This record gives sequence, structure tokens and C-alpha cells, in this order.
Amino acid sequence: MGPELEISLRLMLVGMTTVFLILFIVILSSKLLISIINHYEPVETNTKRNEREQFIPNDIKSVIDKAVHQISGGKAKIEKIQKID
Repeated sequence: MGPELEISLRLMLVGMTTVFLILFIVILSSKLLISIINHYEPVETNTKRNEREQFIPNDIKSVIDKAVHQISGGKAKIEKIQKID
């Protein structure tokens, strides 16, 4: 084996090992951050959100239903209306 090939293989090995170690550190630190945030952040309950969704006025529901019916040519049906935050 020539010295150039040996140096290039060693350089490739060092580079790949460095990339692997840095990615491993990034993954571990992100998992640690997620677990810390999940531990201290209160869990959001959906009860308030569900109460808000139940109070959609009927006239707004009928307007949305008519618009969907007109655009789809009567082929679409609304099953659930949900507000996206």
C-alpha cells in the first residue's frame, strides 16, 4: 500500500468517526432536552378546546356545508369541523 492511500484511508476513517460522534451527541442532547421539557411542562388538556369546538353556530356550519357541497359537486361530506391553532 502506498503512503498516499494509507493517509487517505486514515483521513476518511477519522472524518467518518467524527461525524458519527457529533451526530450521536446531537441525538442524545435532543432526547435529553425533550425529556426535560416533558417533565417540567404541564400537559395540555383538550377539554377546553373541545368545549370551544362544540359552540360553532349552526348558521356557520350550514354556510361551510353549502360551500363544500357547491365546490365538490355534492361528492364531499363534512364529518368534523376543527379549528387549527
